[in-house]
Formats: sequence, structure tokens, C-alpha cells
Amino acid sequence: MAGLSFFSKYFKTLPFKHCLALLPFLCFCSVKTSKLNLFKFSTDPSIISVFGLYFTSTTSHKQPIAPFFSTQESGGGVAFHPQLKIVYTADNQGQLTAFDTLSQKILFTYQHTAAFSSKPLFVNQHQLVGAAFNMLVVGAQDGHLLAINANSGQLVWTYQSGAEIKKAPTLANGLLVFNNAANQLIALDVNTGKWIWQYQRDFPDRMVVMGHAGALVKDGVVYTGFSDGVIAAVKLEDGMLIWSKALNFQGQRFFDADATPYFYNQTLFVSAYEDGVFALNPQDGQIKWRTQETGVVGITVYDDLLVTVSAEGRCRAFDIQDGRELWKFSFSPARVTEPVQESGYVAFGTYPGGLYILDTYSGRLIQRFNVGGINGELTLTNKHLGFVSEAGYVYLLHYAQDNSLLVRMPHPHMGL
Repeated sequence: MAGLSFFSKYFKTLPFKHCLALLPFLCFCSVKTSKLNLFKFSTDPSIISVFGLYFTSTTSHKQPIAPFFSTQESGGGVAFHPQLKIVYTADNQGQLTAFDTLSQKILFTYQHTAAFSSKPLFVNQHQLVGAAFNMLVVGAQDGHLLAINANSGQLVWTYQSGAEIKKAPTLANGLLVFNNAANQLIALDVNTGKWIWQYQRDFPDRMVVMGHAGALVKDGVVYTGFSDGVIAAVKLEDGMLIWSKALNFQGQRFFDADATPYFYNQTLFVSAYEDGVFALNPQDGQIKWRTQETGVVGITVYDDLLVTVSAEGRCRAFDIQDGRELWKFSFSPARVTEPVQESGYVAFGTYPGGLYILDTYSGRLIQRFNVGGINGELTLTNKHLGFVSEAGYVYLLHYAQDNSLLVRMPHPHMGL
């Protein structure tokens, strides 16, 4: 209680506007892994990759996301156990690791022969046929898609797709649907890894942007984009083409449609790297509206606002009805993650850089979590956000609730 009293006195000495600046995020402390001491708390600024604990209001003011678990582990993505008992990381050394967040121990590791290039997908045992275990599905740089027992770390099955898999697969009706870097859309049986169908487009005879879109499944239809600037809709059941739409109207260098499509209010939102953002009719691919923007790699929608992030250093919001720009936030050009949104806030990560949190309605910067850079994509599940930093730290963050603890711990990497 003495510690709480100290922090309370500390906050009373701050100007009101500074207290408000501390509202957005709680941050627990960073922990560094080693073989001898996995979760050793440290005060060394060269080791700690977080900016400390932040104020959480006891009023009804909405608060974004707050870290409570971190550990050093280089990699490209994370997955959560539904009850947050376990955090799984897949890294660029080909290692998948399960961390127990309660006991602070490594439960298991699985070693692959190539780097993992997608974040893991957590599959609950109830989504499998006759399985007594949960499962993780993750893509690798060598083209393998691997299914790993999430309880024991044992390999369940593996499938060689022939090209790197950078986006986690989508699970629907017992099928895992995913893209790879060879312009292939593939569906496998989630229980066995058996090939079910494949849709493929010719690979462009030119330079393409590194990366590829993920697969969106809606009402028995799979929507995705390809490096030739084409958006396609195929049947989930058999992979038969329903329609395709070329978006490369004026692109001179890059045609790629690498942002995963987003479905909202009977509209399909997509983008092409040099040709802008589009609202399409999901039934036939006809264009409802188009607005000019370049370098878009991610799309999300919140409360009738379409939010995009661009590798050229822009996050923009558009009216979903007509594509009018509502606000724009600029940052240094960087490799950027797809955006995610929670309770009126939009989050995205950059490399180099870190985590940005914006107010979705105004585009105002609420929080910058400066961790040097973020590897892979963000994972948002049940108000919890996870990512891997450039320095090799894995962070699990949670949306700050009302009546949370009033604590702040200073750190040179606050980023505010």
C-alpha cells in the first residue's frame, strides 16, 4: 500500500493536462528471457523495451490497450490461448514457443528447419473432428504450412505449398484457406492437412511488392487479392471462380493488391498498391467508389469509418459511403502492419518505429509505444493485443478497464 500511496502523491503533483496524456495505456514491465532466468525483471533501459506503467482512469473514460506480459523472443507473430493462459510465438529462427503467463515458464518449443513467416492461428479442439487437443497452424518461409499440437508441441501434419506463406490462414467450415507468394489460394482440411482445392493466377513478369494478401471468408465465399492487381471471389466449397476484378488502372510500377479485403455493411473494401482504395459490390465486384491512395497494405473499418495504413507513412480515414477523406495522420515511411481496431481506437505497427494508437474518429495520436520496430503482424483477440518487437520482445497487451490500478513507472522510451 505504501507503493500505491507514493504513486498517488506523484500524480497529484502533475499538471492536469499531463495526467490526461497518461490515460491511454497501462504498461506493465518488460522481462527478458535467458536459459538461466526466463523472467528476470530488469531496470536496465537497454533491456527494457516498454515505457512503464500508465494511469488508468477510475471514471468511465474509455482506455485503450495495456501490456501486462512480455518476454524476449525474436519472431514474427503471436497467438493467444482463449483464457490467455498461454502465449505462443513463431519466430524468424523457425522456433514456435509456448509461454505460460501464470507460472512464467516455457511449456514447449517446436523447431522447424526454416523461419516462420506468418503469425500462428490458434484452433480450438472443438473446431476439429475427434481431437482432444488445441492446434496451432503457422506458415513458413520455405512454403510449409504446419499444424502443431498446442498442448504438447508435437507436429500434427505439414503441407508444402511451394512458396512463402506470410499471412495466417483463415479457418471456415473445416477448411484452412491461405495465400502464398506464388499467387496461389489454397484450401486444406484442417484435421489432416489434405489438399482440397486451389485457385491460382499467373505471376506477373515484373517486380512486385514483397508480401501478399490474406484470405477473407464471408457467407461461403473467399475474397482475396493477388500481385497482378486482381481481386477474386471464389466458392469456399470447391474454389470455383465467382468473379474477378482488375484494379490496376494507372499503376506504373506496382499493381499488387496485398491488403487483405475487408467486408462491412454489404460492401467489400480492397486496395491496389498504386491505384487506390476501392469499395466493391461483393456479389459481382463492380466498383461503388474509388479514392486515390498509394502504398496501402492494410484496411479496417470501425463505425462507418474506413481506415487504411500505407507504407509511405500515412494512416487515413474515409467515409465508407463515398470515400471522402475524413482525416490523415502522417508518420515516417516504414514497413507497416495491417491495422486493428478496438473500442474506438485503431492500432498499427511499423518497422522501424513501434506501435501507434490513434483515435479512430479524429486521427489524433493517443499513444506511441516506441519499441524500435515491430516484426510481423499484430494479433488482436478478445480485447488483447500481441506483437513481437524488433529487439525480440514479445508483448501481450490488454484493453484497460475502468477502476484499474493507478501506477506509473518512468522509462526513456515513452514515445509521448
